[in-house]
Amino acid sequence: MKFLIDVQLPPRLAPWLEAKGFEARHAVDIAGGLTMPDAALWEIGKNDSEIIISKDWDFYERALLKGAPPQVLHIALGNCSTADLFDYLNERWEIIIDALKSGARLVSVEVDSINVFD
Repeated sequence: MKFLIDVQLPPRLAPWLEAKGFEARHAVDIAGGLTMPDAALWEIGKNDSEIIISKDWDFYERALLKGAPPQVLHIALGNCSTADLFDYLNERWEIIIDALKSGARLVSVEVDSINVFD
């Protein structure tokens, strides 16, 4: 599985995913990625078979309306520290990755729930 991380999330998320055995890149690693429109990032994820990880509700809505590919992992935790983000993901990663492996078009993680949309 390959992941494409949107600009609002920390670049350190890429090495965290790589340590778990996945390919990952952050938007900052793509030419123009910091200012790239969501539609362009969506197309890159779609064309390169990458799961987009974003806090942006636009990706949530696109995944519901257009479906996969690309799949979307939506992080709806509000403003939290990078350490809190990694703690949250570490505690729930197995559930999240199982949902993505099963082909869910959208996995939305919130403070008290994980919502999976097939």
